[in-house]
Amino acid sequence: MGQKHLQLAQRVQIETLLKEGHNLSFIAKNIGYSRETVTKEIQRTTLHATMDKKSKYTYIKAYVQSHRGTDAS
Repeated sequence: MGQKHLQLAQRVQIETLLKEGHNLSFIAKNIGYSRETVTKEIQRTTLHATMDKKSKYTYIKAYVQSHRGTDAS
């Protein structure tokens, strides 16, 4: 593992596997992270899905500014 944060590809994989009906244990094993990490990612993205457009823009802008100069991969 060795990575602190999920990468975009892993987030997409979680979303895809959820849509296919797989359970959290299967998804966690498949991406190489704990069930807790998968659960937190689902909760985080569910929260963002309920945000209005202005809130999403504000969040993304703050996120990008806080991660400038870091490796994007």
